[in-house]
This record gives sequence, C-alpha cells and structure tokens, in this order.
Amino acid sequence: MYDIKEKDKNIELLTRQMLNKTLSMFEYSNLPDSIPPKTLERILQTNGHCFLMEVDGEVYPLTGTLGGELDPYDEFTQITISNTALKISKQFDVKKDGVLISNDDLKIGLLPFFDKMNYMLVENDINMILWGYNSRQQKQISATDDKTKSSAESYITKIKNGDLSVIADTPFLEGLKVHNNGSSSQTNVKEFLELHQYLKSNLLNEVGISSNFNMKKERLISSELDVGEDSLFPLVYTMMKNRIEGVNKINEFFGLEIDVNFGSVWALKNKKLVDGVTNDDENLEPLAMANNIDRTVEENNSETEINQERERGEDLAPDLEPETDLEGESNVDTETNDVEATTETDGSDETESSDESSDETESSDESSEVIPEDEEKEGN
Repeated sequence: MYDIKEKDKNIELLTRQMLNKTLSMFEYSNLPDSIPPKTLERILQTNGHCFLMEVDGEVYPLTGTLGGELDPYDEFTQITISNTALKISKQFDVKKDGVLISNDDLKIGLLPFFDKMNYMLVENDINMILWGYNSRQQKQISATDDKTKSSAESYITKIKNGDLSVIADTPFLEGLKVHNNGSSSQTNVKEFLELHQYLKSNLLNEVGISSNFNMKKERLISSELDVGEDSLFPLVYTMMKNRIEGVNKINEFFGLEIDVNFGSVWALKNKKLVDGVTNDDENLEPLAMANNIDRTVEENNSETEINQERERGEDLAPDLEPETDLEGESNVDTETNDVEATTETDGSDETESSDESSDETESSDESSEVIPEDEEKEGN
C-alpha cells in the first residue's frame, strides 16, 4: 500500500519508473549473449560507467569502484570489481585488462538528477494530500484534558478517513476550543498542480523527452516550441557520444562489431546529433508535423479567408469580366465542351477521319519504301 510518509521508498519507486523509460533510449546490435543490452544500459545510467572485461572466454559488463593513481588528465587508472557469481574480487587496470565506457563526460549517471527531482515531487505530493485533509476540516481544535484530546483525535481520524462522525458527549464540547484555520483559504490546489507539472516537465526534458509545463496559455506558437526543443539535446548528445566512443573501443579491444543507435521516441527526436547517426525521413516526419502544426493551421486559415473574399467578390460583381488567365481557362473549357459534343453526335465522322488518317499513313509508308528502291537503281 502506498504510504505518503515513506519518502525514501516513494523516491526509489519514482526513480525506477524513470529508468524504465530511459533504458530504451539506446539500441544495440551485434551484442554477444553475455552482454544483455538492458544490463549494459542499467549499469551505465545508474553507476555512471561500466567496465567490460573477458572472463572464461566471455565478455561481461561489470560494475566497480574507480581508484588508483590519477593519470596526467586526472582520470582514474584502476577499478576494483567484486562479483560473487563470476568469483571476481580484484583490482584491474582500466586500459590493459578491459574497456571502461562512460554514461556521460563526467561519469555522473542519471540517478543524482532523478533522486533530486523525485524528492521534490514526493514533497509536493505530501503538500497536496495535506491540503486535501485540511480542506475537509476548516477549523483547528484544542483540548483542555487528555480524555477530551483523545476523543478529538478519534474524531479527526474519522474525518481523515472520510467517515462521518457524531459527537454525543456534552463535556467533550465544553472542553474543546475551535479556531479558524486562516491558512487554508490562502493556498490553492492549482499552485501545487502547477509545481508538480513544472517538476515533472523538467525531469522529462533533461533526458530528451519534450514536455510542456506552461499551463497559462491555451496554445503555443511554433517559435516557442522550437526554443523549448533546444534544451532537450545537450545531455542526450553527451550520452550518445560517449556510447559511440565506448563501442568503438570495445570492438577494437575484443574484435566485435557492436553498433549503437537511438531507440524509442529518441529516434524520432534525433536531429543528426552525432555524425554518422541518422534516421529515415519517415521517422522524422512525425516530429516535423508536430513542429509545423501551427504553421499549417495558419496557412489553411489564410487560404480559407482568401477563398471567402473571392466568393464575396463574385457575388457582389457577377457581371465583371474575368481576368486574362480566367478567360483563357474559360475558353479552353468551352472548346473542350464543343469537342465532347461533336464526339457524341458525329461518331461516324471520327471513324471516317480515322480511316483517312490510316490511308495517309499507308501511303506515307509506301513512299518511304519507294525511295530506297530508286536509290538502289541509281547506284546500279
């Protein structure tokens, strides 16, 4: 049962829900069976880095703690791995014993950001629930003795559970003092909803999922949508770049042919973030259509207004002569109608004309055959 007071448990639950979305951000091909793609992504996104090494002829993705002496670029050179299933508990060199790949440039991962945003979401959930409790009770109750206090707490508990309660003891009422709850009218639940929407949108936007948190406008113009798109790509670009570099190192070190690309909704959002990673035009069509909705609506509205003005102009001045282009079109239509009428009434004439044309064709063929014979005689 969901308990709003168990903050740590609720934060972990929300973090797992976000990981269920982000684990499909990237898709791998030609991975060996010993490297499940979900396991590789889970280690990268939660731990910030993953170390791949060969154990008993198989390549495994492993977690560990970085340490050892720093190189000239302040990068760790050793990693300590403890894996009970593979019977490993040892320190390895990150360059000689395997390949170390990163989730991002600083090996942070997604958990710190998820924990922060989910903590604020859980706190806001508590605020909304408390607001709901206080909305049921607009008064503050104080008691003069323990018995009256216990009875008042029982009464409040029933109100909290949504049950109707009855007070049948006169001394209970005499020992209570009721105070107006002035703070309940100062806070509106809409403020909590807007904050929740804002936090949720920031959480999704950070991982490249477009989510609008503007609740004050009925519609947004295309330029506002384009500005919001720019904030979606920096982290996604960094994560993709590190994976491409890591896959190239793995292929070179272990002789594999692994490939990585965007997956799920991120494949549609990808706008050539990384050289060599492109999508078909069909995949980009939904995004282009979404970004150009307002433009298309405005163009359709303008065309409709122009057509309406033309119709009103024709109704007001039906005797006005059409323009040159319109006259040409009308003449063509008239000639076409005349030809169709002639075709229907004089079908025999068409047959005769077709026969005459065939005769002319035969005569031309004969003449074409005679010319070569004359040339042959002259040659002889």
